[in-house]
Amino acid sequence: MKLFGLIESVFVQSIFPMEGRIDVDNVNLFDILNKYDSSLTVGLELACEEKKLELIPNQISLISPEIQFKLLNHFKKKGNKIYFLESNDYYLNTLMPILDRSKELDKQFKFGMDKAQEKSLEIELAKLSIEFDYVHKLGKEKGIIEKITMHKPDLVFLGDAHASKFYINKKELFEKQGITVEEYWQDRATKGITYQHLTTAASVSSEHLSMEDYLNKITKVVTEKVESPELVLIMPEDIFLERAYRALKEGRVTDGKPNAIGTWDTYFKEQGLFEFYITKSQPEGNGKLIEGVIEDCIGSATFSGAFREDIGEIFFSKDYFKNFNGAAPFPLYYKGVIKDGQFTGKYFRYFGSDDNRNFTMSLLKDI
Repeated sequence: MKLFGLIESVFVQSIFPMEGRIDVDNVNLFDILNKYDSSLTVGLELACEEKKLELIPNQISLISPEIQFKLLNHFKKKGNKIYFLESNDYYLNTLMPILDRSKELDKQFKFGMDKAQEKSLEIELAKLSIEFDYVHKLGKEKGIIEKITMHKPDLVFLGDAHASKFYINKKELFEKQGITVEEYWQDRATKGITYQHLTTAASVSSEHLSMEDYLNKITKVVTEKVESPELVLIMPEDIFLERAYRALKEGRVTDGKPNAIGTWDTYFKEQGLFEFYITKSQPEGNGKLIEGVIEDCIGSATFSGAFREDIGEIFFSKDYFKNFNGAAPFPLYYKGVIKDGQFTGKYFRYFGSDDNRNFTMSLLKDI
């Protein structure tokens, strides 16, 4: 099959009253598609020809990306056989229980609750939010693969988060599902939205022209053929979401074999879950000098420090080199002591600061 990874919309963070995501115009996608004739079958990331799925009428709905409907109309006019790769039942069966549980928790908030009760409810709601986002955005991939395996469409059009992952793992897709990715095309944004664009959009918007419609004319993407999986762009927010969901469900961030697993958020432990990989260790005085990598939900960091075996104390600094979702742009310093295989301590932006917070870390291997 020929696989297309589409930028369906872009996120815009704004102080203005507008939606956070803006539909984008594709410059050359349909020019590329004109070379394919009506004999080819098509798979679209849609559940049906209805644009909106009401999960809770007049409250919560899911709206399919505009680009998928443009593709639907394009191929209907050409006469291609079209397969829908999503299912409304999936959303109703997976998202509704999460929404129902969230409503139950919202009702439990009461005036006069103590801080511990309030914190516990807030954490559970935050977990449900992560689960909702994952199920909505990434969890449907299993069902999409099943539909592709069943229908074997010649042309497949997915959001870039799913498509890029499928292309990177194309060998595994072939070995396990018999799916062959012959070509991969990926969207690339050519022009972003600046603060000046936002202020202009706010000034010219009216009942006839929304800010979103104005900004839609600015943001452009081009579709380019990708020759190697190493050249595929991966969205950092999708890595964050995968790691955050895995932390909730498995108590892990990656599938590696770390020396230790800990958390830098002792209230919401899954949110701060990190894996501690030692790549270099050498004797020094009464202990060891250590270096390595830390993986957590928000990024990847290098660390270096020392472990004093005589007093059971560890000290290390970490510095993020990959940022998936809000990783600190400056080093952080950790200091703790070990008891029964677990370190407890605090971390700081700098020593002497009063913004220190607690962390814990349990050993899985010797340091």
